[in-house]
Amino acid sequence: MKEKGASERYPARRCSRPASFFYVADRYYAEVYGLLKQIDEKGCGFLMRLRESAKVNEEQVLELDEADREAGVISDTMCTSGNT
Repeated sequence: MKEKGASERYPARRCSRPASFFYVADRYYAEVYGLLKQIDEKGCGFLMRLRESAKVNEEQVLELDEADREAGVISDTMCTSGNT
């Protein structure tokens, strides 16, 4: 729970979760690249949906196998985000 009127994004910056902690969040969180960097620097993982306007740099396109395609996977790409 958050306090009334408080941002849900910023508590993650103060979080003292163990390195094995994994965040799942919507695109509202992902627009703050500095927050993603802080989560990464703490050794935590994250999965976040990005806005269509997000700056994404494709680093490596991974090959899909038949099981991936049967599961409906359309791409598997390692990316960086922001101005990297």
